[in-house]
Amino acid sequence: MTTQPRRLTPGDRRRQILDTARQLLDVKHLGKITVEEAARLAGVSPGLVFHYFGSQIGFRRALAEEAARELLAQMKPDPALSHVDQLRGGLERFIEWVEEHPRLYVAVASNGNPDAREVHDTILNTVSSWIIGIAADMDVNVTSRIELAVSGWIAFTEKVAQNWLADPRLTRDELADLCEKTLYQGLQVVLDDPREWRRVKDALDVTPEP
Repeated sequence: MTTQPRRLTPGDRRRQILDTARQLLDVKHLGKITVEEAARLAGVSPGLVFHYFGSQIGFRRALAEEAARELLAQMKPDPALSHVDQLRGGLERFIEWVEEHPRLYVAVASNGNPDAREVHDTILNTVSSWIIGIAADMDVNVTSRIELAVSGWIAFTEKVAQNWLADPRLTRDELADLCEKTLYQGLQVVLDDPREWRRVKDALDVTPEP
């Protein structure tokens, strides 16, 4: 007696389509992936893909969200580490992920890509909130100047990573050093208080209370 294959639930089918199409992002840019191509690889009809995602834009946005989840999972700070190790570790994992998945990174980091613009904004806001949260945990008075400096540093790091992908003359460690030092130097300038900066430098080595 043969066992009939289990019929996929709508959620499982949607996940199957996304998982299959996600693999395309390692070899193609997001804007060149079509519903028809994804349907063919998943073994379903284009109509079913449209049923789950609404439109080509909706489908590509869902793919961008998948890439964003991967990236944010890599960068998420580990609260068991010191503040400095949280920041450095996030940077190193970000650079490693970008190098291993360059097209995936471009899919979520391009402001010019209408299929991923809102997803990109979500990434920027999430990373900013992590860094601001670390600053607040060190009892830094998070002013508008600091918030602007952090958002500017994130934009700087993104641009540096994109340029590095095109011309990787630095090692991963050298790139991480550049981005890390730029963050701390920027915060030092914004704080504009040598005694407060010394206190913050000492607090960076402290592991947060659980």
